[in-house]
Amino acid sequence: MAFLGDFQRVLAFIRENSAHPLVQDAFVRSEISPSIVKDYETFQFINPLTKQKLSEMHSGGSLLPLILSGGYVSKIFTSPGPVYNVKGERFEHYRFYKALEAAGFMDGDVAVNTFSYHGSPAGDMVDEACEKCGCAVYPLGPADSDKGAETILAVDANAFVGTRTYLFKCLEKLAGRGRLEKAFLMAEKLTEDDKAVLFAAYGIKAFQAYGTAEAGLIAYETAGARGMKADTEALFIEILDADGKPAADGETGEVTVTFMSGTTPFIRLATGDLSFIENGHLAGIFGRADSSVKFKGVFIHFWVFEKLCSEQGISGVLDIYNTPDGADSMRLSVSGGVPELIHASFYRSFGLRLPEIEVDDTISETLVRDTRKQLKLR
Repeated sequence: MAFLGDFQRVLAFIRENSAHPLVQDAFVRSEISPSIVKDYETFQFINPLTKQKLSEMHSGGSLLPLILSGGYVSKIFTSPGPVYNVKGERFEHYRFYKALEAAGFMDGDVAVNTFSYHGSPAGDMVDEACEKCGCAVYPLGPADSDKGAETILAVDANAFVGTRTYLFKCLEKLAGRGRLEKAFLMAEKLTEDDKAVLFAAYGIKAFQAYGTAEAGLIAYETAGARGMKADTEALFIEILDADGKPAADGETGEVTVTFMSGTTPFIRLATGDLSFIENGHLAGIFGRADSSVKFKGVFIHFWVFEKLCSEQGISGVLDIYNTPDGADSMRLSVSGGVPELIHASFYRSFGLRLPEIEVDDTISETLVRDTRKQLKLR
């Protein structure tokens, strides 16, 4: 069966944290007694917790109080849904320092962090990881590429944190200036061709990782290895098929994690991301198990988009696609409505700004379509 990690540690963790409200909720939600779970077969009686269910629990006001009453919380963030994310112990809750160490970030480096520090956990996840590695950070957050390039030069940065698209835009503005030599990239597809270009043309070694706001780091690239190394010190990772059953070895399914955290002990949290296990590693991310998509690190959940369209009295088709240069882009076509209100509503829901909205009165069904290529990591 396709899983990564030590299941005996999961059993011990559940016993030790049986009083935590999130652990209790997993059994109440699944209508089973904790005493039933004695091995991996009976562990499967626990229903996976989906992102939609998480959102519903937050909307009902029941989940955040559960988490806050269960243990130490240092920060609270939010993601589209809405889903409120909490951080427990510094460095060890998100654990992204493991990925940065594998990417060569070290004492004496100066990094520009372009992930958001406002509301979203992404900026903080990497900021504290850089600190753990001894790397100085300029907390730039989202900015245009002119500002990004200007900052890279001003602070003499040799390391970059952000998305693939933004890095390439900054490099274009830098025009050969600066001393960037390493990059840690997330939230967008990064191909082997991209990495080859970054090294050959700019002398930059680029690495990527995969994680979620709820469970922190899940897997990360290491030098010379295929796929991504799973963080099994903190997680038990399953690959589940469309029926919620364990996938066979090498079979693609949904990444489902049990997070062995005393702050947020999520039991069988379904990430919605598709992957498979190859040679003890996650082979890559190959799209979504549901109709949600991830765009520049932000989840666009279908049920949130559908609600947005309903409130605006429109039908809408949101297309996520690659531009000719490989960058992620999106286009919204709607059957009617007021563009200014739709722009504002979309930004409130997802924190993303839309390009121009196209009007197409033939649209009768609300859809989210992702036509980007999903490539395997090698």
